[in-house]
Amino acid sequence: MKEPRPVASLLSAEIEHGRLEHLFDSHYLLFCLLVFSATQVTFTGCVVPFGSGGQSTGDRDSAVKDAATKDASLLDGATPPACNAALCPEGCCSEEGACRSGASDSLCGNGGNPCLDCLAMSQICQDLQCVTPPDCDEGDTVTCGTCGTRTCDAQGSWGACESTGVCVPDSLENQGCGNCGTQSRTCNNQCQWSEWSTCTGEGVCAPSATQSQACGDCGTQSRTCTSSCAWGSWSSCSGEGVCAPS
Repeated sequence: MKEPRPVASLLSAEIEHGRLEHLFDSHYLLFCLLVFSATQVTFTGCVVPFGSGGQSTGDRDSAVKDAATKDASLLDGATPPACNAALCPEGCCSEEGACRSGASDSLCGNGGNPCLDCLAMSQICQDLQCVTPPDCDEGDTVTCGTCGTRTCDAQGSWGACESTGVCVPDSLENQGCGNCGTQSRTCNNQCQWSEWSTCTGEGVCAPSATQSQACGDCGTQSRTCTSSCAWGSWSSCSGEGVCAPS
């Protein structure tokens, strides 16, 4: 038993031997090349009717032959060429073998190379390449530290914190003053300290200061200022004479 010949081969034989007249007798015929399979019929190419437009039989045969030649590889089971650098020089090839523009974050690349998923690498597609997105735009500024600023450089990275102040706005600082007193100062909006306030809450004496006074019969006694800036008790009278002055 002879092996069945492919449809495209049968059509090509008819075309080469000029036996087309018995295939196309109607002026309104629409000829379609078909690919047959076990489950479906797929239309792969069509030739419009001849005869009504003034075309000759030779013109008709030539057009049909061109269509048959174009679709013959598909009819005979051949597969189209895979995506590669020659077929996709300005884009990238997807996993399905299709040529893509290469400008998408999920399908990025060029030169017919495999498309890359930039998003999976936490990157973006820029100039058909996956790159790490910049932290900022050149010239942008943000505040930092204590009234300092950072400036974005040409590479999209933040520079060092510059022009910093000496304190955090609205913070308060206290210190001792005078005789156990206190004074304060506040940080302003320019991150600089204000002048110290007046000294308040002072005691009556400076710690460790002493006082003496006469007592008894020409004697003396003393007292010492405590650490809380208050006078301690008078000491006992010492150095007295034997009699009181008259």
